[in-house]
Amino acid sequence: MVHLIRERRSARGERERRAANGEREIPAAEPRTPNPNLRVYSHRMARTANAATAGIGFGTALAITISWSVNKSLLWAIIHGLFSWLYVLYYALTR
Repeated sequence: MVHLIRERRSARGERERRAANGEREIPAAEPRTPNPNLRVYSHRMARTANAATAGIGFGTALAITISWSVNKSLLWAIIHGLFSWLYVLYYALTR
């Protein structure tokens, strides 16, 4: 209990010393309570935006995935990835 009183007194003394020297006390930012109704997906959007700007589309990723599952060849996966939706349509029509 005595320890808490000393801390309060030292904090008050620090404030008084700052006021005497003309220093302003900068209030601490209050912690923001998150709104449970608001969902923040900024980290997901950043990753998606980076992939989109890199030129990787959904059709390319799908074509590479299908090609890899069928052929197990990296060369064919790259080639089919270049054809993108054309390969996906070809696969859908022939299977």
